[in-house]
Amino acid sequence: MFQQQLRYLKLESELLKGFPLVNATERVLPVLLPPDYTPAKRYPTIWMLDGYLGTGRSLMSESGFLGESLGAQLHRLQKNDVLPECIFVFPDPTTRFGGSQFIDSTVCGAFMRHLIEELIPLVDAELPTLAHADARVICGHSSGGYGALMTSMLKPGHFSYCIASAADSAFDLSMTQSFPMAATKFKKYGSPEAFLKYFFAQPRPEKCSKEDFHALMTIAMATCYSPNPQRPGIWCDLPFTIENCELIPEVWQKWLERDPSRIVNGHAAALKKLKWLHLDCGSEDEFGAQFGHRRMAQTLNDMGIEHHITEFAGGHSGTSARWEFRFTELSPFLRSFSAR
Repeated sequence: MFQQQLRYLKLESELLKGFPLVNATERVLPVLLPPDYTPAKRYPTIWMLDGYLGTGRSLMSESGFLGESLGAQLHRLQKNDVLPECIFVFPDPTTRFGGSQFIDSTVCGAFMRHLIEELIPLVDAELPTLAHADARVICGHSSGGYGALMTSMLKPGHFSYCIASAADSAFDLSMTQSFPMAATKFKKYGSPEAFLKYFFAQPRPEKCSKEDFHALMTIAMATCYSPNPQRPGIWCDLPFTIENCELIPEVWQKWLERDPSRIVNGHAAALKKLKWLHLDCGSEDEFGAQFGHRRMAQTLNDMGIEHHITEFAGGHSGTSARWEFRFTELSPFLRSFSAR
């Protein structure tokens, strides 16, 4: 079983120290070794970025709720030679409010730098990897897909392949749908700070209502896109008024500057370095990621950047079985490295 191939690396991060929302500077990094692993061989690495509230380790649960778990799927794909043998890496993006979006923030921490400057060197030093960009894949779903795209655009030269599944994008559609729920909760409890106090006082915060979840997620996104170290408590500026849920233009603009579907045209040189860029999303995604992907694809077409966009009948969640399709598409690029 795949659990026998799991290893856990540990790192005391220097780059995450001193930020108010970092929940731990010691990070645990799960890695999944190939079925017939041998230290005498060198392997490509596939970096799988977890979604909001995910810990990296959560991707390696022992069983799937309605079918094959992700770990079992990855093990099977390699065992059956659908995918050449690789080392899978699952970074932990969590903060005190749930997630970092894998970008650098003045309150959440330097998570993109942490990935590039600390985690990649750690994995390459501890395991027999092919330590160059041509043998590294970055991929993820939802917030993880967002992190994969942003890393590819902002830190080119470290990965040659990017797969983004239902990546956070088209913020005017995906993010704004949470704002009325969040504003309602903040009004109910008196302030965002009071809402957080209520939320974390619950015996099982993970069992929160949909509205509570969206309120927390809105604050978490704001700590990534409009952080404010001068506002202890929520550590961010909200992009809307609580009373009327009206957008605050100067804050909202900061969010738009982090929307991959809006900024992709400014990163043509970085994206042209990729050997494979794949956007995959359900055609009924509840957060509207399909529209963000379509917008990005149009811009990529206009810039003459090769990419692949696919849609399937489905929504935002319960799509882990799609990784078999995505990795099957990627497989030919990695075959030349797997025999080294």
